[in-house]
Amino acid sequence: MKRRVAFTPESFPPFILSFTGNTPGSNEIRTKLIDLKNIHKCPTTCRFKSKKDLLLFPQDDAAQQYLLINLPLNLFGDSFTYTSRAAKVIQKTFSCVLKNIDLSINEIDLLTDIRDIVPDVVAVSRIKNAAQNTPTSLL
Repeated sequence: MKRRVAFTPESFPPFILSFTGNTPGSNEIRTKLIDLKNIHKCPTTCRFKSKKDLLLFPQDDAAQQYLLINLPLNLFGDSFTYTSRAAKVIQKTFSCVLKNIDLSINEIDLLTDIRDIVPDVVAVSRIKNAAQNTPTSLL
C-alpha cells in the first residue's frame, strides 16, 4: 500500500538562480546552504525547477530579508556562471482580494484611498480574465 505524503508549500517565494553553464553538484549546494545558515543566519532549502534553475527558499522572515537585500550574486564564487532574481509573486499572507470593484474606479485613486486607512499597503492590481485579456471586478 502506498503511503500518502502531504505536500507542504513553501512559506516564502523562492529566489531563482539561473545557471548559464555547468550547474553545481548536490554536495556543493549542500555546503552553500550550510554556509548560509551558519555564517549568515539565513536558513534555506532548495530544489531545481529545471536543469538550469535553482530555487532557493528562505525559511523565515530574517532569511527572506537577508536574501532580498543581499541577493546571492557570488554564492558559488567564480566556479559557476549564473544570474539571480527574486520570484515575481506576493506572499499569500500579504495579499487580499477585493470583490465587486467597479471597472470605472482608477487603481491609483483606489490605492490612495486604501493607504489613507492602511498606510502599509504597497500596491493594487486588477485581476484580468486570462481568456479574454480583459479586466474583472476583482482587485
